[in-house]
Amino acid sequence: MSATTVRIKKEARALFWPWCGMMAAGLLAVAPAIPHGLAEGARVLVLFVGIPLLAALTFGNEFTHHTFALLLVQPVDRSRIWREKLLVSAGAAISIGLVMGFALRSDIGLSDEWLGAIIILSLTASMPFWTLLSGSTLGGIALGALTMFGANLAFAAYVRFSGISPASLPVWTGVALAYAIAMLWLSHRRLTHLQTSGGLAGHDVLLSLPNILPENLAGRFRATDPVFNLIRKEFRMLRALWVMAVLVAAYLACVAALGLLPDPALTHESPLKVGLIVPVVAICGLIAILAGCVSLGEERTSGTHAWHLTLPVTAGRLWLIKLLVALFTSLVCAVVLPDSILLAGGFFAGAPLKFVDPIATLMWMFAVSLMTLTSFWCACVVNGTLRAALWTFPVIIGSAMALQAGEALGRRLVETTGSLRAYIIATLETYPGAFTPHFDVSPYILLAVVLLALRRGYRLFRRPGQDSAVSLLRNLAPFVSMWFAFSFLWTASFAGWNGWEAFSEIQASTEKLVQRNQAHFTGEDLAKASPLSRSSARWVRNATVSVTPRPTRPGYIATIHWPSGLECRLVIDHIAGRPVFVGGYPGCRQP
Repeated sequence: MSATTVRIKKEARALFWPWCGMMAAGLLAVAPAIPHGLAEGARVLVLFVGIPLLAALTFGNEFTHHTFALLLVQPVDRSRIWREKLLVSAGAAISIGLVMGFALRSDIGLSDEWLGAIIILSLTASMPFWTLLSGSTLGGIALGALTMFGANLAFAAYVRFSGISPASLPVWTGVALAYAIAMLWLSHRRLTHLQTSGGLAGHDVLLSLPNILPENLAGRFRATDPVFNLIRKEFRMLRALWVMAVLVAAYLACVAALGLLPDPALTHESPLKVGLIVPVVAICGLIAILAGCVSLGEERTSGTHAWHLTLPVTAGRLWLIKLLVALFTSLVCAVVLPDSILLAGGFFAGAPLKFVDPIATLMWMFAVSLMTLTSFWCACVVNGTLRAALWTFPVIIGSAMALQAGEALGRRLVETTGSLRAYIIATLETYPGAFTPHFDVSPYILLAVVLLALRRGYRLFRRPGQDSAVSLLRNLAPFVSMWFAFSFLWTASFAGWNGWEAFSEIQASTEKLVQRNQAHFTGEDLAKASPLSRSSARWVRNATVSVTPRPTRPGYIATIHWPSGLECRLVIDHIAGRPVFVGGYPGCRQP
């Protein structure tokens, strides 16, 4: 086996599990069982964050494992190292892009597909250079995305004031290719001319940013209270996210100044406006994920987490501070600041909600909170920021798949045998509207499962993190099973059959028997006259029906009797030859 083959296998092995996770998340995101909103968000994150992440990992892994200096002293030409790394990362990125593009070929138009492809190409090609410049994987993604903001604004301004058609794909393609070639050349030049000194580790841009506040002003926030200092420390660990959020807000303000803010639903919008807003969604999703895993992940990577557990503060309070600060940071940076700019843009346009959909904003707030909680839970289980961020994608989509699978299996059972509620109603011979839940308890059950997961995360927070994927799957399996079981039981108990459906089926059968001049018949006669659902047939199997004509107008009154004493009365009028219920819903009387 040649040395080149060994190096390529080494690169492929380093990207294999991240590639598997992204491919699994991408395939689950295009599955028909996934809710539309979740699927759209997952597609954006996989395509515009996941694929560039794979490109950044080629050099980012070297910084993470402190082997970059060793890589440079190998007796191999640096240009060859650059080509081999680029070949492996390009294969991983292209394979995911092709699979998702093939799966989505019927959902999007050719122009939108091509537009997304050239944006992904630009991001992916720039990742090696920004990773080498920043000294970390996540820093490379952040710098690449923020640079893309500037490129988007420059191109949007050129289109806005030069009169070129915003839908001119050749212009987009030319700019994207030029940017990609320039970034590849810069990454090659950076690697071939780079000199290291001091040690084997690089400096993570997420932890080496300068202070945002002047020192004399920042000093006012120092205190002797340990809890206050812990909160201050958490905000300091997440300061890079606040910088990213401010830059996102500035980018949106520039887009608003150019008059290119899109409609909230993105319907009938030009590719230019869509291309300007998609990176914002991707970066805000990245902020939500990083907010949950950066603090704990970096502490475990640097080996200071165990030391923090020895502070004169309880582990529970330390865990809660990290969680609350992460949630606050993600909601403010990924929801409040961007929406404030959109509201301001609508205000100056004469309609404050012109660019903001309140329902979509609430859904996005829920999605941001879910991503932050999931990444925080992953950071409690595994070691490292990057590993926790990568696991967030399959964990969220896999949990959603468990909910959908439970619902699908429950509905299949209902179609085959009827719901549990319908069986109890038929056994007790009571009103079909009985045992109907007055409100949906699903959100409360899901909240309870999330709280249990966070409780488990707190226990794992006090233990050393694991590097094995098996450990994370073992800790995740009970909660996925709970989501599946709840979804299945709820659907199997309450889905598929209701009182109005039962009375409609009974009325159709009664109409046919009345036309045959039958005034008294049984539940078996009803089932033979017209097809009844399993639940309706089981409900009326012991019932008898008596029909009397209406004295004043065409129609009849059908009274259904059960041995338990329950009676239901259906009053039917014939209007224009069609049977119509009188008084809306049929009435029942319990003994």
